[in-house]
Amino acid sequence: MKCKELQILDWIQDKNGFQSQIIGVGDDYAYATFEGNEGDPWEFDDKDDRPEPIPLTPEILEKNGWWFDTEDKWLHYEVNFIIEKWNGRFQCYDINQIKLDSAHKLQHALRLCGLDELADNFKV
Repeated sequence: MKCKELQILDWIQDKNGFQSQIIGVGDDYAYATFEGNEGDPWEFDDKDDRPEPIPLTPEILEKNGWWFDTEDKWLHYEVNFIIEKWNGRFQCYDINQIKLDSAHKLQHALRLCGLDELADNFKV
């Protein structure tokens, strides 16, 4: 992915799978850090050291209160503010229509819905 596609607090990984959060973004560079290393951010660039997406897994979704219903093929979230109430639960309809295959893409979708706090506090 290109650095300019990222947003502050997006989760990404390097080519070795080491995960970190974005703290700065430019046109062709991005800075990321992880807990305990805030004073020495890693620099990614579009040429030699590109950031890579963290694939969404059931474990990551569960850490964040989501679940995937295999019967209706929708992602669900257990909080009282996502779109429509159904059988006592709230669910986010058609979120699977967008290719949300990585943590940072789900974070962007949440921000577009005005759920910045949920996106910014996402766990991987």
